[in-house]
Amino acid sequence: LESLLREAQKRGMSITPSEVELAHLALLNQQFGQVPYKVRYLETGAYTAHDDRIVIKLAQQIEDSIRPHIEANHQN
Repeated sequence: LESLLREAQKRGMSITPSEVELAHLALLNQQFGQVPYKVRYLETGAYTAHDDRIVIKLAQQIEDSIRPHIEANHQN
């Protein structure tokens, strides 16, 4: 999602995530990008996890912003 967000912004699409959304997106990438399925296994001690609701909301914003561009290019 971070790569998709950067690419959409680079192409001029107006997606402006909040600091909280960016923080949860970074946590998601940290938890799934480097060590697959880290959050599936029990580990003792303190642990910070992303909030799926926040990440899903941001993903929906990204989808809503890029959908018209994809559909326009698909029709050509």
